[in-house]
Amino acid sequence: MNYSNVPNTVSFDGKKLSDIKERLALYPEEVKIITDRADKLLETEPFTVVKKELIPESKDPHDYMTMGTYWWPDPTKPDGLPYIRRDGVFNPKAKDRNTYGAMADGAFNLAHAAYLLEREDYAKKALEFLSVWHLDKETRMNPHAEYAQAIPGICEGRGIGIIDFAHSYNVFDATEILYSLGVMTDEQYNGMQKWYVDFVNWLITSEKGIFEDNYFNNHGAWYDVQILSAAIFTKRPELARRVAMNAYRRRHQTHIMADGSQPHELARTQAMSYSTMNLMALVRLAKYGTKLGRKEYAEIDTEKGVLLIGKAAEFLYPYAEDQSEFKYQQMHPGDFGASLSFILKSITEITGDEKYADMAKKFNKPKNLTNIIPV
Repeated sequence: MNYSNVPNTVSFDGKKLSDIKERLALYPEEVKIITDRADKLLETEPFTVVKKELIPESKDPHDYMTMGTYWWPDPTKPDGLPYIRRDGVFNPKAKDRNTYGAMADGAFNLAHAAYLLEREDYAKKALEFLSVWHLDKETRMNPHAEYAQAIPGICEGRGIGIIDFAHSYNVFDATEILYSLGVMTDEQYNGMQKWYVDFVNWLITSEKGIFEDNYFNNHGAWYDVQILSAAIFTKRPELARRVAMNAYRRRHQTHIMADGSQPHELARTQAMSYSTMNLMALVRLAKYGTKLGRKEYAEIDTEKGVLLIGKAAEFLYPYAEDQSEFKYQQMHPGDFGASLSFILKSITEITGDEKYADMAKKFNKPKNLTNIIPV
């Protein structure tokens, strides 16, 4: 394996990995965290779409199917149908929708650790994760999401289920790392690209994909992240430029107010969670967009008079680790320090303004892996 190659990663400059590797001895606590995590993943059975509790209408086990997260049986109906929505209350039967994200995150965590620690066993396990989900005949997923986030008694699948694939950028970065290391063959690399060409073609032509494209909140933002990152990964520059050209107007200007609030997300029962998640998507779009020559992402908005992503980060910053003073509902308080660190450091990368990187230092704690996760 060649650990000196620079991977052609999608979400960050691949050279950052080699730069981090040179400084790795400075961060023993963080190295232990990624090592322990990768060791645990070595013992994890690869995720596959064919192992799920729900059966899609097609009866094809290779078709992805999940149930809506916040939907529950109606207690007033003998059979519970149709299900009713309880926003923010997780139905444990919806656990299948975590499998793609777990696969994507696991593959990246393994590939990242393999590169930094020069561990071939991590690289091979990451390849197994990707191959089982995308390439192997017996276990691969068909590249569409027709049955994602179904609601019993209402529908067999919904466009908003496409957000289950929000972490696809981790698949792309893991693939590029493994290919640069030499553990992934040309045939496998081309197979990964082909799978995402087919998936994106479904996203941009299907009824459910078009629905998600026109969704007003974080769903629309993450749809664009999926299309744009996949277009970069699969070498479709015209598609990438088209999304980058429109995303600022369609997402940033409609999602972020002049005071930095994100009203669509603040209206939810998990206001901090959704605001942070949406801003992560908007910042990723800004990173891709500026690299494709779109200057508006890094500039003061002409209508609202503020740097939109910067103002949104400042709005959330005081509540990242403690939501006790947060004025909006957050049913499940949490620590969003790692996410805010990524957001703030990314804004510095996008704009060149070191103010945001200085703000991110507040979250520079080993558990957040801020020194060894590339931005």
